Amino acid sequence: MTEVPLHLFKLVEPPPTNGDGREFKTDDGAGLWISGSYGPYTVTDSFQAYKAWLLKEAALDRVTYTAEGKNWLVLSGTKGASIIYRKVFEGCGAAHEVQIEYPVQRKALYDPVVARLSRSLGCNAQRP
Repeated sequence: MTEVPLHLFKLVEPPPTNGDGREFKTDDGAGLWISGSYGPYTVTDSFQAYKAWLLKEAALDRVTYTAEGKNWLVLSGTKGASIIYRKVFEGCGAAHEVQIEYPVQRKALYDPVVARLSRSLGCNAQRP
């Protein structure tokens, strides 16, 4: 289960109608999205193909970091005045994802949050 720092982020209501994730917002404009879905398999035939699709379709002005393993992908970069970090991994029969977007000028505050979120993303049966 992903550890959301609720001292910064407030849960956005209502939840999505499909029940596959949650959205959180902060007072300074940062956003956090956490989801788990079977969506990658409707877009592509395999998780490997889904990772390639995510890299190709990334709507970033500049990619600053990518890393990947057999069942996970991390992508980070900038879009306008925001930093976007996205991690997706395959486990427990689904794709699990965390994405955080925050103002560049708040990097010192949010970088430790990103590190913690990234480490906590998982499912009960497996963690990358």
